Amino acid sequence: MALHPNHIACAIDFSKYTPPVLHWASGMARRFNANLSVLHVIHSQRDQYAGTALFERGGGLDQLMREAAQTIESLMAACDTPWTSTILTGDPVEEICAYAQQQPMDLMVVASHGISSLKRLLMGTVVERMARKFNRPMLVLPAPQPSHRKVLCFEKIVIACDLSPESRMLIDQGMAFAREFKSRVLVLHTIESPIQDQIVEPATAPYGQVQDQLKNEIQRRLEKIIALSRPEDIAVSLEVRPGVAEEQLGGFIHERRADLVVVGVRPHTRFEKILIGSTTEMVLRRASCAVLTVPLSPDSV
Repeated sequence: MALHPNHIACAIDFSKYTPPVLHWASGMARRFNANLSVLHVIHSQRDQYAGTALFERGGGLDQLMREAAQTIESLMAACDTPWTSTILTGDPVEEICAYAQQQPMDLMVVASHGISSLKRLLMGTVVERMARKFNRPMLVLPAPQPSHRKVLCFEKIVIACDLSPESRMLIDQGMAFAREFKSRVLVLHTIESPIQDQIVEPATAPYGQVQDQLKNEIQRRLEKIIALSRPEDIAVSLEVRPGVAEEQLGGFIHERRADLVVVGVRPHTRFEKILIGSTTEMVLRRASCAVLTVPLSPDSV
């Protein structure tokens, strides 16, 4: 995956969240000197017998496509960044993911709609589905508040990482954003298990001392990884906390008033998600700041 995005895409749905997300996406493209693509998917239900979209038989697709193109032109009229648009039909997540496989896309920008917890529990969101399936970094912007800032800025970036081999990808991506936005970086690692014999042998000392050794060793290893990516002019701090990852991360984001949190997305089976969910999905649902999801699967690019 490219640390410096050369091609940024923005997926829109013509909701009230579309103007803010386009504003930020065009700002990102301008800052990174990247190409900007605007994507809109006309959501179509398919006839289970004919195998075609329901509106295809009524001849309404062409009209919907023309109206979508006109709406995009109107929304982008004041944009001073070069852009192109693509209109797709079908399931939004499936179509956008398929489009990304065919295009040199480095970053997707989308907006969170801030729907209620009950609706998320029942059906999830398009953003959460995309985070699971999308194999590119995705910047998720929160539902804008009345005080929503107009200037593109990430003053504090939180990177949530562990000691897995893929953690370098998260740190690299977070540092790339920090370098561009002159941000302060806060790295958080959560110790969910008090016994990690692959790091510290638990039988060598009393429990409290073993916990101190574990924390110190994790910190030492993370500092080594951070040193490989850290820009010289960027302030970086590291904190290692015991506890449940999503709880600790949520509290940390709130305490530090983060503007952006960088989290990884690992592939899970559907059954695993139903039972335990994931830290990334919890962050997407609860964080009031922007979220950058970074795919950690083998086929991510």
